[in-house]
Amino acid sequence: MATDGAGVSWIASAEEAVQLAKNADEARRQVALLEEARTDLERLIAEFRVLVEGVSVVRPFGWEGKYPSPDLARDLAEAAASLDSRPLNRVIKALERFRGDVHIAVKERWSAYASHRLGDVTDLLSLSETLSEVEGIAGISQELRTALGELARTQSSAPSQQSAELLTRAEVSLRRLEESLKPDSVRRFLSAVARGGASIELMTADVIDWLKSHNALDRFRIVAGSPVDDADV
Repeated sequence: MATDGAGVSWIASAEEAVQLAKNADEARRQVALLEEARTDLERLIAEFRVLVEGVSVVRPFGWEGKYPSPDLARDLAEAAASLDSRPLNRVIKALERFRGDVHIAVKERWSAYASHRLGDVTDLLSLSETLSEVEGIAGISQELRTALGELARTQSSAPSQQSAELLTRAEVSLRRLEESLKPDSVRRFLSAVARGGASIELMTADVIDWLKSHNALDRFRIVAGSPVDDADV
């Protein structure tokens, strides 16, 4: 069958139109991917800014930092030189992993530091709740309980300057409470309770008398387990 010149021209025009449409669809897809990547990067930048504050809190007491994979710098350079979304997606995934690693490391370092200065926050909170109704020390115990409660609510996120201030406040309240505990055997007993449990040897006659006189004898119970060593109290 013969084909005239007009027919050939029409076919060529149709083919060109189809190709342009395909290119336009691909361009729109790439633009959508780049817009999505921009949103992800803006979120990551905001999250890293929060982490910077956490890093500034833990670095003064020995945190050595974490370093990203060497591949990240290469992928960043490639993404900056191309409109292809693939290297950019690799960058975003690498940044997500790095952010997660830093977040975990900062939280762990902060938790270790807080425990070193203060002891276990959960155990102390339990003790402060127990002592918050004990005659003579209820006020100081409630002050400690409030500070510990606010500090505990920050434990699930990276530390901040507010976390550091709350730790200092809780530490001061704990010291005030411990200084109010007389005689020394009572202080040792309650400090051990706050740090994992007191051995039966710490419940001396002085401790029992103090608990009785403060109507607190029924606020403690004996359980099986391994308490902290007396030397750690």
